Amino acid sequence: MSGSRARALSLTLLMITSLFFVYPQAVEATVISSNTEWSGNMTIDDNVLVTASRTLTIAAGTNITVTGDYLITVDGTVRIDGTAAEPVIITNNNNPVGLNSNTGWWDGFLVTSSGNIDASWLTISRGRTLFEIDGSAIIDNVTADYSLIGADVGGSASITGLTCTHIDFTCISILQGGSATANSVHVSNSAYGVENGGSLSLDGIVVSNSGYPVAIYDGSTGSGQNIDVDNVSAAIMSRGATSFTFDSIQVDDSVLLLDAIGSDGLEIRNLTGEGIDSLIIGTNMDGVIVDNWDVNSSGTSGWALIADTAGTFTLDNSEFNGFNKGLRLTGSGINTINNSVMTLSGPMFDVSGNGRLHTLSTSLSTTAEFGHLSGVDSFWSDNNLNGGSSSDGLELVSGKHVFNSTTYARNYLYSDSESFGLGVTWATVEANGLTLSGWSDGIQCRVDCLISGASLTSNLGGVASGSGIKIDGGIVELDTLTTGNSLNGIHLKDGNLHIGDWIGAGHGGPTLLVDADATATIRNFPASSSNGLWDADGAGNLLFGGLNARINTSSYHEFTESTISVSDLSSIPLVGVSVEAHGFTEVTDSNGEVQLPLLVGGTVVLANDGTYGVSDNFTPPGGNIQLPVIPSVGPWIIPTGVHAVLIGGNYTAPAGDNVTISSSSSLTLKNSHLSVPGGGIIVEGSGQLIGQNGSTDAVVHTSGENAIEGIGVGLVVMNDFHHSCSMEEHEWTGLHVVGDLYLEQTCSLNIYSGSVAGAIHPSANGYFSLSNAAQIRVVDFGEPVVGATVTIQGNQVTTNQDGITTFTATYRNVTDSSDTSTGILQVYVLRNGHSQIRSWDPTSPVNLDVMMSTVNGGYLAEWLRLDATFSPYYLDDNLTIISGTTLTLLPYSTLNVKANRGIVVNGVLESTSATISGNDWNGISLAEGGLVDLTSGQLMGGSLTSGPSSSQVSIDGMIISNAPLFVSGSGLLDVTDSLIHQSDNCIFGNGGQVSITHSIIQSCNQAGALLTQSTISFSNVTLGSGNEQGLHLRGTSGSVTNLDGISHDGSGPALHIEMVDSSLQVTNSELSSGTNSPALSVEWSDMFIISDSIIHGAPGMVVDHSVLSMNGVDFVGDGSGVALDIRGARAEPSQISDCDFDDYDNSIHLMGEEGDNEMATSVFTSNHHHATVAYSSEGLSFTSYGETIEGAVEIFGTKSVIGEIWDPLSFDTTQVNASGVSSVLSGSVWDITVFGEASSIQTDATIEVTVPSFGDVVLEQIINANTSEGSASIPFIYHSWTEMGISSALSAIWVANAPTYIEATGSFVPNQYSNRNITAQLTKNQAPMVNITQPTQNVEIQEGESVEFNAVGQDLDASSTDELTFVWYLRSQGDDAPGTQIFTGSNGVVSNIGQVGVYIVTVVVTDAWGSSSEDMLTLNVILDDADNDFIDTCAISGPNAWYDLEENRACGPDVYDDDDDNDMIPDNRDVFPTDPCAHSDFDMDGLPNSLIPNCETDLIEDDDDDNDGTLDSADPNPLDPGISGVDSDVGGGILSPSIILPILLLLVVVVFIFLRGSRNEFGGRESN
Repeated sequence: MSGSRARALSLTLLMITSLFFVYPQAVEATVISSNTEWSGNMTIDDNVLVTASRTLTIAAGTNITVTGDYLITVDGTVRIDGTAAEPVIITNNNNPVGLNSNTGWWDGFLVTSSGNIDASWLTISRGRTLFEIDGSAIIDNVTADYSLIGADVGGSASITGLTCTHIDFTCISILQGGSATANSVHVSNSAYGVENGGSLSLDGIVVSNSGYPVAIYDGSTGSGQNIDVDNVSAAIMSRGATSFTFDSIQVDDSVLLLDAIGSDGLEIRNLTGEGIDSLIIGTNMDGVIVDNWDVNSSGTSGWALIADTAGTFTLDNSEFNGFNKGLRLTGSGINTINNSVMTLSGPMFDVSGNGRLHTLSTSLSTTAEFGHLSGVDSFWSDNNLNGGSSSDGLELVSGKHVFNSTTYARNYLYSDSESFGLGVTWATVEANGLTLSGWSDGIQCRVDCLISGASLTSNLGGVASGSGIKIDGGIVELDTLTTGNSLNGIHLKDGNLHIGDWIGAGHGGPTLLVDADATATIRNFPASSSNGLWDADGAGNLLFGGLNARINTSSYHEFTESTISVSDLSSIPLVGVSVEAHGFTEVTDSNGEVQLPLLVGGTVVLANDGTYGVSDNFTPPGGNIQLPVIPSVGPWIIPTGVHAVLIGGNYTAPAGDNVTISSSSSLTLKNSHLSVPGGGIIVEGSGQLIGQNGSTDAVVHTSGENAIEGIGVGLVVMNDFHHSCSMEEHEWTGLHVVGDLYLEQTCSLNIYSGSVAGAIHPSANGYFSLSNAAQIRVVDFGEPVVGATVTIQGNQVTTNQDGITTFTATYRNVTDSSDTSTGILQVYVLRNGHSQIRSWDPTSPVNLDVMMSTVNGGYLAEWLRLDATFSPYYLDDNLTIISGTTLTLLPYSTLNVKANRGIVVNGVLESTSATISGNDWNGISLAEGGLVDLTSGQLMGGSLTSGPSSSQVSIDGMIISNAPLFVSGSGLLDVTDSLIHQSDNCIFGNGGQVSITHSIIQSCNQAGALLTQSTISFSNVTLGSGNEQGLHLRGTSGSVTNLDGISHDGSGPALHIEMVDSSLQVTNSELSSGTNSPALSVEWSDMFIISDSIIHGAPGMVVDHSVLSMNGVDFVGDGSGVALDIRGARAEPSQISDCDFDDYDNSIHLMGEEGDNEMATSVFTSNHHHATVAYSSEGLSFTSYGETIEGAVEIFGTKSVIGEIWDPLSFDTTQVNASGVSSVLSGSVWDITVFGEASSIQTDATIEVTVPSFGDVVLEQIINANTSEGSASIPFIYHSWTEMGISSALSAIWVANAPTYIEATGSFVPNQYSNRNITAQLTKNQAPMVNITQPTQNVEIQEGESVEFNAVGQDLDASSTDELTFVWYLRSQGDDAPGTQIFTGSNGVVSNIGQVGVYIVTVVVTDAWGSSSEDMLTLNVILDDADNDFIDTCAISGPNAWYDLEENRACGPDVYDDDDDNDMIPDNRDVFPTDPCAHSDFDMDGLPNSLIPNCETDLIEDDDDDNDGTLDSADPNPLDPGISGVDSDVGGGILSPSIILPILLLLVVVVFIFLRGSRNEFGGRESN
């Protein structure tokens, strides 16, 4: 027995038992205005009000039954004094609207702001909100059952020991402004346990088999502790800004621990979990802290933690085990993981966005790859990350990543030659105690990689392959490096290497391998660190120091550690001066000395004290370098060979004097400004004034070819500038002149990356120009692209091996006669048919990185992430994402797909804030098990198809442009918060499931959505402008809710419905009519349901040959047109109720066709008509119940058309116009009660009432009803109005039937004053008997074989005219009885029982009075055997399986028999394999060429075998359609075709007959 039936039986027994004890006493008063006590058994039959300052006391043991939908309002006080032994019980026994659940039958307690309730030991059920508390409440040991809400707290409440079961919404809800303390709460089988939008102190809650145990919302404050959760959707939900802390939580067997969408300000501490699918899903999080969690996974796949952080997210002191994937983090915030442990079987990290990741004192392990970090910065300290023998390490793409005391390790695998610990591309790594162990390559430093820091260790990669560090396009600069036990310590393929101290040992090959054109600088090279011949080898360059290293590079130079002393101009040693040589920097000691590596060929040494700097060239053993100082008086002359530097700050030379830079000397202004009051700067000969983000306010005079150099921002001269040269062309870089520029003599000057703000005075016959360079680098996934075509100003070049090409453009050219400028330039980049355009303003230099990354077609077999750093990506071939593989588009990336190419998804395609586009590409198709998840991006130019196989598309926050969405079969499409536009049919479906929520559909040339036989859910969808039709739904099921069609302006309907039934419902929608169409069109539908909606314009709705169920729909017109136009009728009636037709010329127009009046009549109930004409009917009848009819009723029909109006609230009979043979009728309702034995009321009886025709207008009325409500309501017409006057019915004859009773009959006279209550008395009936006579029990039949059934029945108390009804059912053995009806009557034939198996056939015989009996038999269906040769001599196994050696023929069921008709023609050559009379059909027209004589068949022999239009009898070659007659030019004779062909045909027939006879003679047989 089911739970619901058991409960129903218990309640029934309880009700019956109560009849023998105390009858309930009704509460008489609605208002309690004095202190009152209730006790015993009571009923509440009305709303109750407890007035202010009054107390209602409900005593222990009181049982209260609420008999209707009532409310108890408490302005005063209610005390419910139940005890554990004698609890108070309040329930409701009246389902007011026929609900299919036990919830929501009454309104519960409303405690107003002045009220108070104190409830102890109470069981209360079946309410909507059991306690709505705006005042105060104490709830102690209360059980709430089967209700919508337990307690809704807007005031204050103290809750202890509350138990909630079967709560549809929430057990406890604290509203904004409300406050509650809740202890020892128990919740089961409910949606929410506690929802808090106010202030909550929660201590102790147990939740099981529910949705969300605790949910906190924006504005929440408080705390929750001692929470025990089992089998829930999400343990905690957090939304918005809160200040809430959770502590001590136990969660078992649940889907999710924390749902933190938009969560801000939440702490969850001390959580233990077992059997958990996911830890956290959060977006836009800030201030979320997770501390001391210990969680074991349920073993599901997917990411354990998914977080989009806008502020901060902190994970402290936690341990997670058994999860598949680890942390997927996005956003701009800071994610911190501290002192935690995680054990995984999938990737550890998928981190993207522009935020930061801090990982501190944490241990992570996995058997798979470590994962990816893209675009973010990260900080690692005191961590251990461990992988299995097949793991890859961490991929870093862009960002800065600092590693302090962190180890990345995996199990050593000798055969491994591909793994890496860190893959670094376009990223910066700072290593301070970073250790990598067990990887083939410890670090792969790729394009634009920079690795620097104090110390790094990379070892145990295997001596057969791999390197501690592999450098291919990057830079490595380390103070200390330790390598060991790998083939190479470092393989420098392309890039730069700079190491201070290197400790190496046990390398199988050269410790350092340097490829051509690469240079390595090692201050202290490890000698004897290789097991091979050479410590360093290769075709590159090496600068090294140390002792006894074995060097075999193509070029190398050895350092000598030397002493450099630094002093001032007075030779006083300077302490603390920074001195640098070959990139190695030391600080002078107390003697002013440093030790630095120098080369015998000379080394440039730079010294600076933070103020002054100088450089010089030294050789071993070193020397002294003096720092220059600006003199306090007189001119400052920088002598030849001195290279002075002013570093940082503002400097001033002596006033009135010049600064002179002698030839072969220089002055560098490094991040500094030099003021020369009243003087200038003179640069002589080959001297140089260098600006490295420097400036001066002096007038500058130069003459040398290289007098000026700008580095970085360059040199700014904030005064005039004079340059003198004769017939020379000079080029400088980085000079910016604020004043005027003068070119003297015949000088020409071109400045790169510079500018002149003042006037330019060119010399005669010279020129001045400003130019800049554009360096264009084309990159594919971070790797340089060779051979890409770059075009600027018509000049076309290709990129070099570094993916680089450089253009120079002059943007201003000044002569003594002209001044011309160039505007914005376009840079065109072309690769593999793909192009990109960049704009370049040549007034500034530019380094353009053009990303043209390639996604290879074919089969994607491993996780591929498309990062914004290398976007856009191009897919030039079809791509299949195989099962178990993921393609991820990270935020701000773009994938462009080539025309006529597409993506097939068997695995996962996920995209967040990314774009997938193309021009005429084939789109995305999902295969079996495929998943596409698109979020907050764009999909353009190609379709997206889910189905027909099982697959799923999830779209959230997307813009879908010119990308139709297709769904079919078992496909699923889920769209949320998206814009779908610019396709023909923006959504197209044939089957499948479609869910569209909070989205806009617009600019769809044909239909916003065209869906056929799909299961749909449209919720809060807006139909914008530009759709020809809005939603076109054909044969669909599901719901359309809150559809906004106000902006619809197409030529078709906003909502077009075809061929639907009651499984589709439309509610709470608002639609407008189109340009030439109704707002809503319904065609050929068995049932269309719409409710609680608004329709604007005319025509509002057109219903064409459909059944309509419409409730609560408001039609809003403008005084013209038709609101509801019903055309044609169906077998079922349309039902229109509680609608408002306002301001139309015609509210209801009905148009019938021939035969429509024989169909069901539309029924209108409780509607309001406000129109010139309420009803206008042409050939179609209707029925009205209880309506307000303000407007005329006009009916016309050439056949009888009837408008039935029942009990109108308002109706002007003077505005009735019935013409032709039409009429308007009115009627009423009679109640008939049926009694059986012992005067028992029969609630299962049926009544048929016949009212004879009257007035020659009203035809005979036959009304059928039942007594399930205790009596039968019988409505019928008893008055009519026509052109001829008024007529009335004279009598009504009733016939009553009930199961197990014999039919009874009677009559009464219906008129205005007759009694409306009629009684009928029935006599008991005996059940009939039945027996199946054919076939016999357990008979075997072949699959597809027809079966004849017969049964005999007998009814002992039937009259001679009574007949028995036979109904036959069929079901498979094990299925629920009786099965599927197959036919009626005492006998019948079933052409096909079903597939092979055991079936039960049941016949149910019912007599005229409803009593019935049944008989059953069992059928065994075996495989089909058309020629019945599956006999005992047919072998079923062995070498002669399915061959009958005795009969010498193939045999067995058709599925195994090679000759199903035993005509000796194998089935594969037999056009008619189951008919032995024929086997060939030359022209394949279904007619055989010939039939075997005397063979019984339904086939007809073909008289034109080649279908050439000439009968075979006149066709010289009946099997050649090219020969259709005798050639008249060919001579006759005995050898003519007209003689030869018949002879040959005759011979064939004779031979065939002979062979047939021979076969019969030797055991063959002929089928009849």
